[in-house]
Amino acid sequence: VSVLYCDLQAHIMTTFDNIKEYVAAGGAAAMIARTTIAPVERVKIVYQTRPELSGWTGVVKDIHKAQGVLSFWRGNTAACVRVVPYLSVQLSSNEIYRKIVPIEQKMIREAVAGLLAGVTSVTTTYPLDTVRARLAVQTSLSEGAQVDSITTMARKIVATEGFRALYNGCYMSCFGGGLYHAIKFSTYGKMKDAYRTQFGIVDDKDIGILQRAFSGAFGGFIAQTFCYPMDVVRRRMQINKSGKPPYTGVINAITTIAKTEGVSTGLFRGLSLNYAKTIPNVAIYLSLYDYFKYWLTQY
Repeated sequence: VSVLYCDLQAHIMTTFDNIKEYVAAGGAAAMIARTTIAPVERVKIVYQTRPELSGWTGVVKDIHKAQGVLSFWRGNTAACVRVVPYLSVQLSSNEIYRKIVPIEQKMIREAVAGLLAGVTSVTTTYPLDTVRARLAVQTSLSEGAQVDSITTMARKIVATEGFRALYNGCYMSCFGGGLYHAIKFSTYGKMKDAYRTQFGIVDDKDIGILQRAFSGAFGGFIAQTFCYPMDVVRRRMQINKSGKPPYTGVINAITTIAKTEGVSTGLFRGLSLNYAKTIPNVAIYLSLYDYFKYWLTQY
């Protein structure tokens, strides 16, 4: 037992020794990935939160016609301000949780570590996500619409709806986000293990960038398909401005949307569009994170 304890303590100390490198690697990977998929995310949020729109292709045309090409990156600064710390916290805390979770079975340990990392990152950065969602749907897509800054939007929300409004839907994000990251990280790890076995790769750092990217894409696909309805509910709660929660709870939200809007057209509204965002996003940031992590820890 004492040997196992010393082993665990050594792993934890090594992890904390490299925490700055993990945070930096996560931040760099997050910024590159988020800027790459920003246009898809902008269209997805507008489409998710406006049930009257019949198709996302119409959203693309309306945004381009009313505000121009650069408007597809509107809110990306707020998104990067949130995503960089969000993924830095998520990926670095996942490294720590993977070392301290006392479960021998690797896939289960990685799932639990991913869940804990997801909850940790959500609770620390959620207000910025709320501001980003409000900025993305602020205007009615009309020409010359006023665009608020990040700080202005945050102040407006607090002034008109109270500080708690910044956390609208946070419990949903902790539940959905924790589950999402549990599936994502465990699937990513399992896929990398499969590549190592298939090609006789001994060390994780020797896995190729394309193999990592495919593993990340597959993990993102599985996790997103399973957790997408919770993302729809979270967005609806974030943009609610009435000051009163639109739903009484998670189950009520899911059943209400399913009854009033349907399953495929309500709970899974915009899923195909979200695949176009999630799959490359996860593939980019997970593979780049690993690459940056190993590169930075060499020095």
